[in-house]
Amino acid sequence: MAGDFRGHGGGRVDFVVGNLGLNTRFQATATEPVTMYVKDFARSGSAQQIVATYSGGVSHPLAMRDELVNALPYLKTRYLTYQEYAGQTVTDIFSAADLAGAVEKQAYTFATALARNNGDGSFTLVPLPLAAQLAPVYGILAADFDGNGTRDLLLAGNFDGVQPEIGRMSASYGLLLRGDGKGNFTPVRTVESGFFVPGQARDIARVRTRDGPRYVVTRNNDRPLVFHAAPTNRSVAARP
Repeated sequence: MAGDFRGHGGGRVDFVVGNLGLNTRFQATATEPVTMYVKDFARSGSAQQIVATYSGGVSHPLAMRDELVNALPYLKTRYLTYQEYAGQTVTDIFSAADLAGAVEKQAYTFATALARNNGDGSFTLVPLPLAAQLAPVYGILAADFDGNGTRDLLLAGNFDGVQPEIGRMSASYGLLLRGDGKGNFTPVRTVESGFFVPGQARDIARVRTRDGPRYVVTRNNDRPLVFHAAPTNRSVAARP
């Protein structure tokens, strides 16, 4: 979502970018990134993805033994038991020759954030409040929902299509963030905002109607939800 969220004018555009959030098994930092290796390790004609995450300062494959062996059967004889597999790093499992030619990608943060325009062609990522990090964010809409002249944010998301050992990413019920026009955002409680979005939201759009704008939230395999702005002391975005 692009916009001027800090009131600097002059055509300088910031971005609000959705991400996986900070409430999953995938934890990444600048010094301990989540790494993915992509290659046809099994020489089967299709590529496999090996994801590694840090724990205790050491990067280990995320896949459990059975999952890895099913994808790469030649490893079964090397790791006959879970105990033999426990604690193995990517370089323990794969030699330098195995990793040669693999596509290697790193993720250094999973925070949904404001990409602040520095005005010199660079951007600084500023994570949004913790309430915005509970689940993956897919839908983002910016508007002045409370009528105070600054842009606020509606966020929605969740994702259930993951393997059991990773766990569902469905802790969000939608969120209104009140902006102050300086790039800072404050979460508004659901009982105050009226913006309640269960399920797997995928997008938020503003639709013009004769009765004023409506805000439509589409959800995966579920009916859409429709909200309208109701600027009062207590309610900011209420469902009709």
